Amino acid sequence: MQYIKTTNYMDKIIDKMRQISHNLLPQNIKKIGLDNAISELVSNINNETKIHVDYFSKGIDNKIDEYSALFIYRIVQEFTGNMIKHSKATECILNVYKVKNQIHITIEDNGIGFQISNDNKGQGIREIQDFINKVNGTFEIESSATNGTNINIIFNLTNITNFIW
Repeated sequence: MQYIKTTNYMDKIIDKMRQISHNLLPQNIKKIGLDNAISELVSNINNETKIHVDYFSKGIDNKIDEYSALFIYRIVQEFTGNMIKHSKATECILNVYKVKNQIHITIEDNGIGFQISNDNKGQGIREIQDFINKVNGTFEIESSATNGTNINIIFNLTNITNFIW
């Protein structure tokens, strides 16, 4: 009897771990590619919030490895999520493009902006900034109450794929 309870409990733990691991790598990136996954994210924002996002991309096809694609997706997800929660923006322009072996991500909104300091950066922003610094990329945020927030990130894909945790 105890053995059956323990087995059932272990099965539930395994199912939960499987669910967590699937959430770490969104299946739509694997199935439909990075560009379509970001388009789907943007479509959800446009349909479920009062913010209109215009998304433009170039060169982010299936030739980008899964690890880099996930990293790019998570950057977009983090900053659009912050915009939804905090910015009070009504419009946003999101650009994700690849030039040679560099990824360029720009996110511009017309929201209320925020005072930029290490104290008010959330954990997600700090982690992205730290990682971009470790792979010798550039990370810039400009924000003001009258001009919204502009985020510019550039990094070399080779540095991401060669990065060892």
